[in-house]
Amino acid sequence: MTLEGVPNFERTMSRAEREIRDLHEGNTQAASALAAAARSTAPVLTGTLAGSIFTETEPGVAMVGTDLLYGSVQEFGSARINVPARRWMRAALEDAQRQVLDDLHADMQRSLNKVKGI
Repeated sequence: MTLEGVPNFERTMSRAEREIRDLHEGNTQAASALAAAARSTAPVLTGTLAGSIFTETEPGVAMVGTDLLYGSVQEFGSARINVPARRWMRAALEDAQRQVLDDLHADMQRSLNKVKGI
């Protein structure tokens, strides 16, 4: 016995899963907002650290960071070389938190509306 509507429900749920897993637009916007905040909170001597901040997005993932080793030294500090923690990335996340959440929420809502056919 086949329940009426089950195949349509399964297709809809599969589409919803793909849409929500990806959230590409929201991830891209959220990463950009966080990167901008990180550039403004990065410790400045030459500006190299702020200039090195990059974003990468993949389905369901957004990354913001720097390839410069001293970025983490500035963030967490180093007793060995007498550098205090400056928590610049944490400050950037706190500064951008509302925008990041808004971007992700808006993209999730767009994805759900697509699935609902709105």
